[in-house]
Amino acid sequence: MEPTSSQNYYRSIRLALPTQQKPTFDAVIVSVGAKSFRYASEKIRTDWRLVDSTASTVVFETPGDLYFSPSRLPVFNAVLNWKGDGALIRTLLMNSGHLTFLLILLIVAQRLPLTRWATWFQTWLEADSRRPRRLTVGLIAGLTILRYPFELNPVTTGLDPSWILGLNWAYANGLTWGQDVVFTYGPLFWLLYPSLILPSSVLILAAGLTLVLTVYALGVLVDQLVDAVRSQTMSVFVGFIILWLLAFVEYNLLDIITVACLVVLTRPIRGRFNGQVLPVLLILAIISLIKLSYLAISFALLIFYTGLAIRNRRMQLVPIAWLGFGFSLLTLWMLSGQPLANLGPFLTRAYQIAQGYSEAMSTPIWNEEISVLGNLVELRILVVAAVSMLVLGIVFLTTPVRSRLWVCLLLSSPIVFLAFKEGFVRYDRVHFVLFFSQWLLILLAYRLVLTPDKRPRFPGLNWVWLGSLLVCLIILPVKWPAYGADLLNVLDAGVRAQTLQRATQAIRSQLKIDAGTQDVFQRKLPVDVMPYNIALLYAYGANWKPRPIMQSYAAYAGPLDSLNASYNKSKKAPPYLLYSFTSIDDQYPFFDEPLTLPTLLSDYEIASADTASADTASYLLLRRKLTPTAETYSRLGRQQVSLGQPALVPKKTNQFTYVKARVNLSLWGKLLNFVYKIPPLHISIEPLGDTQPVRYDLNRQTAPDGLLVSHHVQNLKEAAKLWSAQTPANVRTIRFVGNGLIYESPIQIEFVGVSR
Repeated sequence: MEPTSSQNYYRSIRLALPTQQKPTFDAVIVSVGAKSFRYASEKIRTDWRLVDSTASTVVFETPGDLYFSPSRLPVFNAVLNWKGDGALIRTLLMNSGHLTFLLILLIVAQRLPLTRWATWFQTWLEADSRRPRRLTVGLIAGLTILRYPFELNPVTTGLDPSWILGLNWAYANGLTWGQDVVFTYGPLFWLLYPSLILPSSVLILAAGLTLVLTVYALGVLVDQLVDAVRSQTMSVFVGFIILWLLAFVEYNLLDIITVACLVVLTRPIRGRFNGQVLPVLLILAIISLIKLSYLAISFALLIFYTGLAIRNRRMQLVPIAWLGFGFSLLTLWMLSGQPLANLGPFLTRAYQIAQGYSEAMSTPIWNEEISVLGNLVELRILVVAAVSMLVLGIVFLTTPVRSRLWVCLLLSSPIVFLAFKEGFVRYDRVHFVLFFSQWLLILLAYRLVLTPDKRPRFPGLNWVWLGSLLVCLIILPVKWPAYGADLLNVLDAGVRAQTLQRATQAIRSQLKIDAGTQDVFQRKLPVDVMPYNIALLYAYGANWKPRPIMQSYAAYAGPLDSLNASYNKSKKAPPYLLYSFTSIDDQYPFFDEPLTLPTLLSDYEIASADTASADTASYLLLRRKLTPTAETYSRLGRQQVSLGQPALVPKKTNQFTYVKARVNLSLWGKLLNFVYKIPPLHISIEPLGDTQPVRYDLNRQTAPDGLLVSHHVQNLKEAAKLWSAQTPANVRTIRFVGNGLIYESPIQIEFVGVSR
């Protein structure tokens, strides 16, 4: 195993195996530092990249976003895991920009005699009335060139790349949101995640709108900054710090325009008509149709703005705000090609996905598979975020109510809360960086609206602000302009075609398919893929006909599971399905979309003998039967079991046994799930014989739909045998394992038999 050094120190793992061993290994355990990862053979073949294959050796490599060392801070990564290969020096050089700026901040904090230059700048700025405006325009132009956040997402395999590709493919094929596509991203997702496969007109529109939104957002912040420096409510050095952060620290389009809207809404309400709020209403409607969580933020901002308008006796602004936002939202929905009747189903179903995210996608705070030191290193990030939010609350309580900072703190509270949830439910580097990027921009907004005459009664406020910036700078990477190649792909159809061809060829070299599957693709027969690797279908030019929730793990709630199951049972379902026995985290693949599994077993058959028998196969090609297999359902008994108590699984010949389990949250569990996240619920399966029990994470919300517990399989070859009526049951007992303070006990379970 060969580690590859990068800014994150360990970014990928290369695995070389003798060809004769390739069909026989079940899993690979990779250890780096104090952390260990287990990859099943199917996951290696589907998610890892095939980089070389000869008669004697086959070489796989992980994608760059799958592997990180235990430490989240780049400098500490190298210190904790350094093995003398030079990665420490390279890591320090990569972070030299941040380290230099930290020194500047320390100099400013110590209040060294640097006021002479600041006085000169103030005099120069006031010498000509046109200079502030020219300076503002120049700064906006420079920051836009540096931070234009237009990036095309690559066409590649993996979990996140597949749903991004799926959204773009669905939009390009004219599918409708709320009916054909159910996801937390709306029909304007392409402003945040555009892909090469979109039509040229959409890509050009995405690039143009991104530019307009970026100029507006930076314009609001820079204009506020120049006015603050000019009125001497902010020092020149603090203004320089803010400009440096806006120029070089990582954040995305939604972060910057949300904070810009926040700054505009905190401005004093004057006159009968507040014209500066109108563009904010349009922007809030745009970001609401990009991602559902920003619809929640928009509603919260409008509710707080309504309260402020009522407090200032500007009642006429309330209907203007709500009607303007509602009209913009409906207009943009229809302009994006979506039927008006689908808006309600989209909001309802996307909310169901978002509501289940905290519980279904959470990862443990304390990882039992790594050392105590490794856990403590990771926990420091969560502690820093929690302390920052606590200090924010204290500052809010000590700030004069009539001040602009108090309004800003109030309006930003839902943004901070949702950013915390998004950043720390999954609790990996990709997600908590999102929190700190938003937190950084909100800190800048606080400083922009702070005035000396209405400061909080909080000692050491400047030190708190400075310390928070230091934390963000240590965690967030430097961002450099990288949009040149992407714009070239947008403007030049030939370059875009070549880029797409290289991407699809790379996927084909990584994911091989048998002759039967290739024939289905070439004949353009409708096909779907489970659980999530949509990139495979695109690379081979398949006729993709997706179920509403296009990735199995995202069917978090019972209604979503039922929606997919109804689709797969209907005449709309494709005649072919490519199935891979894999899931995310530590979940059991058959427990994703549990209502769909009985349909697959009764209505589909294995279409290709190669995929059913080959040890090296990654997928099963399933074909819809002309006449589904007749099944008989029978109740096998109900019982109550406590957490950790084994339940004997009823077994009969030629019968599948499913268990329907209702696990309820306690009051403390509900509160913790809303505020943050809860410890995962597990199911332990004890097979027959001397085999040790196997434990999986379990999604509580879909457990009542029925989980297949009579048969336990560990790989694709064993899963293929379930399509044979002669497969014997092999499970003795099951037990549900969870924290007694979070989950209520006893649990109501019911066994159901399905005879074939």
